[in-house]
Amino acid sequence: MYFDLRGYVTHNSDGGIGDGTGGNIGVGGRHYFGGINRFFGSSIWIDADGGRENTFTQAGLSFESVGKWVDVRFNGYIPIGNATNVVFDGIISEPFFDRNQIRFLTRKITEVQYSGADVEIGGPIPFFGDQGVSAFLGGYYLTAE
Repeated sequence: MYFDLRGYVTHNSDGGIGDGTGGNIGVGGRHYFGGINRFFGSSIWIDADGGRENTFTQAGLSFESVGKWVDVRFNGYIPIGNATNVVFDGIISEPFFDRNQIRFLTRKITEVQYSGADVEIGGPIPFFGDQGVSAFLGGYYLTAE
């Protein structure tokens, strides 16, 4: 079993420190099964990212199966709380005429937190695996409101 706690402070563009903070906390475990020469692991996480206008929080779940020739890993994550934040919603131009109407240009900027999942499978490359060279293939799915 293991426990992990991490934090960070962001560095903003004008050279100052501390536009945002964040971190994560997680707990997990791994167990080796000697009969099949493979270990299985799982973990749960809570992440917070305060480096934007809004602080976003998400929960994560991970599974892994690691053996001599093939490794498989899966991660899933879902937002906790408000997953969107409107940063700006307003008029960005002077009024103008369009035929017999008066119009404005508007813009809406929204921060969005995604939920999703990813998976990877791979292992040591033949002839190079003894030197620690592996290859993995994976994919991910992201979605937002």
